[in-house]
Amino acid sequence: MNAPLPRPVFRVQENGDFFAVFAEGNNATLVSFRKESTRIVVTNQQGELNVTLGLNHEGKCKLRINDDPADLEQWQVRRVALEKLFFPS
Repeated sequence: MNAPLPRPVFRVQENGDFFAVFAEGNNATLVSFRKESTRIVVTNQQGELNVTLGLNHEGKCKLRINDDPADLEQWQVRRVALEKLFFPS
């Protein structure tokens, strides 16, 4: 019978306009979020993402990553930022 994979332990550390999510273990992985004046800077394994807020044509608040014109929901930005942390390949 196959043994279950060990479950990673995730932690959050915050300090003012900064917080980080990380997985403890041998290969500790970190994703950080930093609030700046007009954007949120996310740093993960793929590099740095600049997240900005805007309104779409229906007047709904949406997010954009790195000035891409695609309007994203909050969960979509969280997926891009955290997916590799939660589901490493």
